Amino acid sequence: MTDLIIEIEKLQQMSGPELQARYLELHGRQPRAKNREWLLRRCCWKVQETALGGLRSVARRRLESLMSAIVLPRAEEQRMVTRELPRARRSGDLALGSSVERVYRGEQLILRAVEGGYVVEGCAAVDPGIVHRSLTAAAESVASQHVNGRVWWGLARRKKTS
Repeated sequence: MTDLIIEIEKLQQMSGPELQARYLELHGRQPRAKNREWLLRRCCWKVQETALGGLRSVARRRLESLMSAIVLPRAEEQRMVTRELPRARRSGDLALGSSVERVYRGEQLILRAVEGGYVVEGCAAVDPGIVHRSLTAAAESVASQHVNGRVWWGLARRKKTS
């Protein structure tokens, strides 16, 4: 046990390049990251696994069977899910089906309230099929900067500060 503590203390004293070399010795492959903390943790774990023993074969097989049963959604499916989440309407929001028009940099924009958010039409920079979850998100997609959605679309006036 004292040899394990001494080895971990040596690892803690190593620089990043030294830890990369030690990682290569312990794991038999180049590290996927060069962050010193990441390397230190992986090296310490491997040293402890070697000294104390790793997972039993039963646990390893069970873990592998659980991992093989995981079904991850494709990237396209994830994007569609996040765009189409329903959201609660607040007072002052546009009613479903209503629209607001605005001219921005010479383009006539139309903002339509649909189920789940807002769709911007008439802007070359914004895909017309995207459902934005808020007025602010819809305005920011057009303006390419942070803006107050209610003010930008003309649904509210900017409050004056003294």
